[in-house]
Amino acid sequence: MFKEVEQKSPALLASLPPYHFSKIIDIVVREKHKSIGGELVNRLHRASDILELMRKLQVRPNYAILLTALYIYGRMQDFSAVNSVFAEIQQREFSDMNRMTLARMCQACILCGQESRGQEYFSQLLHIDRSTRSYNLLIISYSLNNDEMGMLRSLERMLNDRFTPDASSISALCRLYRHRGDPGTVHNHLRVFKDNGGVLTLGMYVILMQMANSLGNYKDVIKYHKEMQAKGIETTSSVLSEILIACAYLDDVNAMWSAYKDYVASGLNLTKAMRFALCQSIGSLATDSSGLSEVIVVAATRNIDLRHMYEQLVRGYVLLGDAESVKVILRQMKVGVKRLRLKEYAHVVWAYVNAGDAESALAYVLDIERRNHSQSPELWFAVLVAVVQFSPESVKKIVDHIQNNFPNVSMDEMWDRVKKQIKGSRELRSGFDEYI
Repeated sequence: MFKEVEQKSPALLASLPPYHFSKIIDIVVREKHKSIGGELVNRLHRASDILELMRKLQVRPNYAILLTALYIYGRMQDFSAVNSVFAEIQQREFSDMNRMTLARMCQACILCGQESRGQEYFSQLLHIDRSTRSYNLLIISYSLNNDEMGMLRSLERMLNDRFTPDASSISALCRLYRHRGDPGTVHNHLRVFKDNGGVLTLGMYVILMQMANSLGNYKDVIKYHKEMQAKGIETTSSVLSEILIACAYLDDVNAMWSAYKDYVASGLNLTKAMRFALCQSIGSLATDSSGLSEVIVVAATRNIDLRHMYEQLVRGYVLLGDAESVKVILRQMKVGVKRLRLKEYAHVVWAYVNAGDAESALAYVLDIERRNHSQSPELWFAVLVAVVQFSPESVKKIVDHIQNNFPNVSMDEMWDRVKKQIKGSRELRSGFDEYI
């Protein structure tokens, strides 16, 4: 509802109390609802848009929002915005020397490459909270920057100050080495941790599962889950995500759909890795209709929302670049409704983009607009992304079409979006970044 009001009558939001803005921003950043999708980078930009809306509406942020803003701008590496938020904290006489403010400034500065400033805030933090928790904050801050040496220096300082690394410290190190594809180092850290009396936590098991899936050791994921169950460790959505992926590649269809049902019950959308694995397990719907029949039967027998399944599968087949399978699902989604929104057809275009087929993307958009008697700049944005990458000789023609048919669209803004999209597409091919 917030998004609808924001688009149609943003001025009405001027009367919304800061507390509610705080809750909405928190939901966006932490992806607490299935309506909030995308990778963290996209959620951070969405949250920053809400902060900018508050500024335009002259809604004064409360202290909680300002703390969250420090995190958002730190992760976005916008040091100027970080300084502006901190200045507001000081000007409005919120405490700039309490633990939360110092912790957020320490992390934001390190994320923005301002290490010396970050270390200054950390030293001030130690005067207030000289604990393992504070050292873990420093270690995690460096881990978010993929800064191995910064993490190791922080760990050494922690040990020199006679603090023992705990599960959070070791988990931060293991996450870094997992992302770097170094399973040996992960296992070494966990072995030493256990040898010193440490007990594997939920977070550590998730790291082990993620690593096993990335290496194709799918049976290990199931083994780790059984260990967790024996220890009474909760099966969270993060665990279910890895189980679904493993079962999809093990062709354990019943377990895959069980994990799917339990996962969506949490109110979250599937991750891109989950969608990718699920669609690979089902196979192309364009060449084999049995996959679609299976989906329909599963939804009916397991009492799963079929339309939500379709929405997840559409995005999965987009990732695979399988435009024909996307069309099959869209035809099913059209049953019972007068007309699909043009936004839905954009999925087909993005599938062509991911397949590197600019010619088919353009032909499809022209056909859709002819049949629907309406145009959408979002469809042409997708086409522009396609031709820039795969048919550069067509760029001028597409730009001319956009300018002639959508005079209110800023080409400068669209070019900025194209650049971000292409960068994201490259990350997609290496690590499932968002496509739209």
